[in-house]
Amino acid sequence: MEALNVVTHFLKAYNDRNLEALLALMHPKFTSSLYDVGTILCKGKEEAHSIYEKRFRENPDLHISVLNRIINNEVIVDEHLIKGFDGNKTIRAISIITVTDSLIIRADFIRKQLKNNTNPSKTNKE
Repeated sequence: MEALNVVTHFLKAYNDRNLEALLALMHPKFTSSLYDVGTILCKGKEEAHSIYEKRFRENPDLHISVLNRIINNEVIVDEHLIKGFDGNKTIRAISIITVTDSLIIRADFIRKQLKNNTNPSKTNKE
């Protein structure tokens, strides 16, 4: 499966809160981090299971929309608008997803909380 198809299925599984489908798209050596601060969110599918299970359980209105996308072979860089995140916050995020052997091996994020009713396209100049 091409990287774009993998990421498309991953985002659908995330928005559907389908934990098993999400995990099926992760490489056994999957790692996720907050890129800008160097914090590792999880290493391996077992830790990913715990994090995403909790996120889905605690955030029933969670939804990602893709605002912009850059595709460079096995790396997909997305700008996301995420609603219903951790306490019903709206955030803008950049994700850098790396796909190997048709599985996501790495997901790095840069996140910024938006003020209520902020138009995400206007935050690009901040």
